[in-house]
Amino acid sequence: MKSTSIVNCIFIFSALLLIFYNEFFDFHTHHSKQWSSALETLPPKSENDVRILFVGDPQLQGASEHPVVMGSLMRWDADRYLEKYFGLALSAFEPNVVIFMGDLIDEGSAAGDEEYSKYAKRFKSLFSVPDHVLAIYIAGDNDLGGEEGQTITLEKVQRFENHFSPVNEILQYKHVRFYKMDFLPFLHQIPEPKLDKQLQQLLTEFNQKPKDDTIRVLLSHHPIHEIMLHRHITIMQTLHPLYAFSAHTHYSGYVVHDLQKLMKFFNNIMPSPNKGYKLDPRGNIQMEEHKIPTCNYRMGVPSTAYAIATIDGSGELHYALLWLPSRFQQLRYYFLFLMATVVFLLWKWFCRRRHR
Repeated sequence: MKSTSIVNCIFIFSALLLIFYNEFFDFHTHHSKQWSSALETLPPKSENDVRILFVGDPQLQGASEHPVVMGSLMRWDADRYLEKYFGLALSAFEPNVVIFMGDLIDEGSAAGDEEYSKYAKRFKSLFSVPDHVLAIYIAGDNDLGGEEGQTITLEKVQRFENHFSPVNEILQYKHVRFYKMDFLPFLHQIPEPKLDKQLQQLLTEFNQKPKDDTIRVLLSHHPIHEIMLHRHITIMQTLHPLYAFSAHTHYSGYVVHDLQKLMKFFNNIMPSPNKGYKLDPRGNIQMEEHKIPTCNYRMGVPSTAYAIATIDGSGELHYALLWLPSRFQQLRYYFLFLMATVVFLLWKWFCRRRHR
C-alpha cells in the first residue's frame, strides 16, 4: 500500500510538472527571450510612430470538422492558445493598430448566418482589442469563399462587412494610410474587361491624393503576385504603396516589387507592343511586401508567430516576428505521458489480478 501511494504521488507530481512546463516554463525560458530580442530591434516607443500588430490566418476552428467530444476539446485548446498569446503580444508590444490578415474563421464561408454570427462573437471575444487601438479586419477565402469550390457571393461579402468591416476601404492612422483590398475576385483570372474595369473603379475611389508625407501601405489577404501581372502593375502605378502586407501562405516571407522591372517583363511577353506599358518617368518605384505567418498551430506549419512593425515619423519600417511555442510538441508530451499512464494502470491491473 505504501509503495502504491508513493507511485501515485510520483505520477501526480509528474503530471503537474508537465502541465507547468508546457503552459508556462516552455514560453518563459525560450520564447520570452526571443520576444525581448525582437522588441529591442524596434525603435523605442514614440508618439510619432505607428506600432502595428499583425495577426496572420487565425482561422477560428468550426464545429463540423470533428466528433462532438474530440472536436470540443480541440477547439477549446486552439482557442486558448490563440487568446493566451494574443494577449501576451498585446501587452508586450502595446500597438496602436491591430491588423487581422484574413481567414478569420475557418468555416466562415460554409457557415449559415446564425452559426456565422456565433463564430464572429467568439472571434472578437478571443481577440479582444482595446478601445483605443484601431482594429483592421481583412477578408480571406475562408471568410468569403473561393476555396475548395466555394463560391463568393454578395450575401457572404455583406455578412462579413456587417460583423467586421468593409472588404475594401481606406484607413488613416497618423501619417500612415492603409489601403485594404480584396484580391479574391481577381485571383488567377485572365484579362477580362469587366474585371479590369471593376479594379479600375476601385482604384479610382482609392486614389484620393494624400498629403506628401503620408506613408502608403497595401493590405491584402493574398500576396499581390497571385493576381494577373497587368493588375499588379496597375495597383502599384495608381496607389504607389511603399509597403505591403499579406498572409494566406501560413509562412513568413519577404519580397521587393520593382515596378520598372515588372513593366519591362510585361512588355517583353506582350504579343502587341501597343498594349504594353510606358516606363514610369518617376524612376525606380519599389514596394516591400512582408508575408505574415499564421498564429494558429492548427494550420499544421512547424512555426507560428505574431508579426510586429513600427513605421516611424520618417516612414522607415522596422519589422520583427514574435515566435510562439510549438503546441504540437507540447501535445506530443501530453500524449506520451497519457500512454505511459495507461501502460502503468494496465500493468497494475494485471499484477493485482495475478496476485488474486
